[in-house]
Amino acid sequence: MENYSFKLILSAALAALMTYLGQIIVPVLILCGVMLLDYLTGVHAAFVNHELSSRVGLIGILKKLSYLALVAVACVIDYMISTVGAQLGAVIAVQFVGQLVTFWLIINELISILENIHKIGGPVPPFVGSLLNHLRGKVEESMPDLPEEPQEPEGKHFKK
Repeated sequence: MENYSFKLILSAALAALMTYLGQIIVPVLILCGVMLLDYLTGVHAAFVNHELSSRVGLIGILKKLSYLALVAVACVIDYMISTVGAQLGAVIAVQFVGQLVTFWLIINELISILENIHKIGGPVPPFVGSLLNHLRGKVEESMPDLPEEPQEPEGKHFKK
Protein backbone atom coordinates (compact mmCIF):
# COMPACT_ATOMS: atom_id res chain seq x y z
CA MET A 1 0.00 0.00 0.00
CA GLU A 2 2.89 2.33 0.76
CA ASN A 3 4.23 1.99 -2.80
CA TYR A 4 0.77 2.86 -4.20
CA SER A 5 0.60 6.07 -2.14
CA PHE A 6 4.03 7.18 -3.35
CA LYS A 7 3.06 6.55 -6.99
CA LEU A 8 -0.21 8.42 -6.52
CA ILE A 9 1.50 11.46 -4.98
CA LEU A 10 4.26 11.44 -7.62
CA SER A 11 1.72 11.14 -10.46
CA ALA A 12 -0.38 13.99 -9.07
CA ALA A 13 2.67 16.20 -8.61
CA LEU A 14 3.92 15.52 -12.14
CA ALA A 15 0.45 16.09 -13.61
CA ALA A 16 0.19 19.43 -11.78
CA LEU A 17 3.67 20.43 -12.96
CA MET A 18 2.89 19.54 -16.58
CA THR A 19 -0.40 21.45 -16.43
CA TYR A 20 1.35 24.49 -14.95
CA LEU A 21 4.23 24.43 -17.43
CA GLY A 22 1.97 23.87 -20.43
CA GLN A 23 3.70 24.31 -23.75
CA ILE A 24 7.20 24.67 -22.35
CA ILE A 25 7.42 21.17 -20.86
CA VAL A 26 8.35 19.46 -24.15
CA PRO A 27 11.19 21.90 -25.00
CA VAL A 28 12.49 21.63 -21.41
CA LEU A 29 12.49 17.82 -21.63
CA ILE A 30 14.31 18.05 -24.97
CA LEU A 31 16.80 20.44 -23.36
CA CYS A 32 17.41 17.95 -20.54
CA GLY A 33 17.98 15.19 -23.10
CA VAL A 34 20.47 17.18 -25.19
CA MET A 35 22.26 18.39 -22.04
CA LEU A 36 22.75 14.77 -21.00
CA LEU A 37 23.91 13.83 -24.49
CA ASP A 38 26.30 16.80 -24.56
CA TYR A 39 27.73 15.80 -21.19
CA LEU A 40 28.22 12.19 -22.29
CA THR A 41 29.83 13.14 -25.60
CA GLY A 42 32.03 15.66 -23.75
CA VAL A 43 33.21 12.97 -21.33
CA HIS A 44 33.85 10.65 -24.28
CA ALA A 45 35.85 13.34 -26.11
CA ALA A 46 37.87 14.09 -22.97
CA PHE A 47 38.57 10.38 -22.48
CA VAL A 48 39.67 9.88 -26.09
CA ASN A 49 41.94 12.94 -25.95
CA HIS A 50 43.35 12.04 -22.49
CA GLU A 51 41.89 15.21 -20.94
CA LEU A 52 39.46 13.59 -18.49
CA SER A 53 39.12 15.67 -15.31
CA SER A 54 36.61 15.33 -12.50
CA ARG A 55 36.84 19.08 -11.84
CA VAL A 56 35.96 19.94 -15.43
CA GLY A 57 33.14 17.38 -15.31
CA LEU A 58 31.70 18.90 -12.13
CA ILE A 59 31.90 22.38 -13.65
CA GLY A 60 30.03 21.03 -16.68
CA ILE A 61 27.26 19.58 -14.50
CA LEU A 62 26.92 22.85 -12.57
CA LYS A 63 26.79 24.75 -15.85
CA LYS A 64 23.93 22.53 -17.04
CA LEU A 65 22.08 23.19 -13.79
CA SER A 66 22.52 26.92 -14.33
CA TYR A 67 20.88 26.48 -17.75
CA LEU A 68 17.81 25.10 -16.01
CA ALA A 69 17.90 28.07 -13.63
CA LEU A 70 18.00 30.38 -16.66
CA VAL A 71 14.91 28.66 -18.09
CA ALA A 72 13.19 29.05 -14.72
CA VAL A 73 13.98 32.79 -14.69
CA ALA A 74 12.58 33.11 -18.22
CA CYS A 75 9.40 31.31 -17.13
CA VAL A 76 9.05 33.70 -14.19
CA ILE A 77 9.34 36.61 -16.62
CA ASP A 78 6.56 35.06 -18.71
CA TYR A 79 4.46 34.66 -15.58
CA MET A 80 5.04 38.27 -14.61
CA ILE A 81 4.01 39.47 -18.08
CA SER A 82 0.82 37.39 -17.87
CA THR A 83 0.06 38.65 -14.35
CA VAL A 84 0.57 42.30 -15.26
CA GLY A 85 -1.61 41.78 -18.33
CA ALA A 86 -4.36 40.30 -16.17
CA GLN A 87 -4.14 43.27 -13.80
CA LEU A 88 -4.62 45.58 -16.78
CA GLY A 89 -7.63 43.58 -17.95
CA ALA A 90 -5.91 41.80 -20.84
CA VAL A 91 -5.66 38.04 -21.05
CA ILE A 92 -2.07 37.30 -21.98
CA ALA A 93 -1.08 33.65 -21.76
CA VAL A 94 2.48 33.89 -22.97
CA GLN A 95 5.47 31.60 -22.70
CA PHE A 96 7.46 33.48 -25.29
CA VAL A 97 10.56 34.30 -23.25
CA GLY A 98 10.78 30.83 -21.72
CA GLN A 99 10.51 29.15 -25.10
CA LEU A 100 13.06 31.45 -26.73
CA VAL A 101 15.60 30.84 -23.97
CA THR A 102 14.95 27.10 -24.06
CA PHE A 103 15.31 26.89 -27.85
CA TRP A 104 18.50 28.96 -27.75
CA LEU A 105 19.98 26.62 -25.13
CA ILE A 106 18.94 23.54 -27.14
CA ILE A 107 20.66 24.90 -30.24
CA ASN A 108 23.83 25.69 -28.27
CA GLU A 109 23.82 22.18 -26.77
CA LEU A 110 23.41 20.64 -30.24
CA ILE A 111 26.36 22.68 -31.54
CA SER A 112 28.42 21.51 -28.55
CA ILE A 113 27.48 17.88 -29.30
CA LEU A 114 28.71 18.33 -32.88
CA GLU A 115 31.97 19.80 -31.57
CA ASN A 116 32.40 16.84 -29.22
CA ILE A 117 31.76 14.35 -32.03
CA HIS A 118 34.38 16.16 -34.10
CA LYS A 119 36.87 15.94 -31.19
CA ILE A 120 36.19 12.20 -30.94
CA GLY A 121 36.98 11.86 -34.63
CA GLY A 122 33.47 11.21 -35.87
CA PRO A 123 32.14 12.60 -39.13
CA VAL A 124 30.08 15.77 -38.88
CA PRO A 125 28.36 16.99 -42.04
CA PRO A 126 29.26 20.68 -42.52
CA PHE A 127 25.69 21.67 -43.39
CA VAL A 128 24.43 20.55 -39.96
CA GLY A 129 26.71 23.01 -38.15
CA SER A 130 25.80 25.77 -40.61
CA LEU A 131 22.10 25.07 -40.12
CA LEU A 132 22.40 25.19 -36.33
CA ASN A 133 24.39 28.43 -36.45
CA HIS A 134 21.73 29.91 -38.75
CA LEU A 135 18.98 28.84 -36.34
CA ARG A 136 20.88 30.31 -33.39
CA GLY A 137 21.13 33.62 -35.26
CA LYS A 138 17.39 33.61 -35.97
CA VAL A 139 16.55 32.93 -32.33
CA GLU A 140 18.93 35.66 -31.19
CA GLU A 141 17.34 38.11 -33.66
CA SER A 142 13.90 37.46 -32.18
CA MET A 143 15.08 38.04 -28.60
CA PRO A 144 14.35 41.52 -27.31
CA ASP A 145 17.36 43.61 -26.32
CA LEU A 146 17.74 44.38 -22.64
CA PRO A 147 17.63 48.07 -21.77
CA GLU A 148 20.93 49.60 -20.81
CA GLU A 149 21.48 50.37 -17.15
CA PRO A 150 21.10 54.05 -16.30
CA GLN A 151 24.32 55.95 -15.85
CA GLU A 152 24.95 57.63 -12.53
CA PRO A 153 25.18 61.41 -12.84
CA GLU A 154 28.48 62.88 -11.91
CA GLY A 155 28.57 65.60 -9.31
CA LYS A 156 29.58 66.44 -5.80
CA HIS A 157 27.20 63.88 -4.29
CA PHE A 158 28.35 60.97 -6.44
CA LYS A 159 31.80 59.47 -6.26
CA LYS A 160 33.38 57.58 -9.09
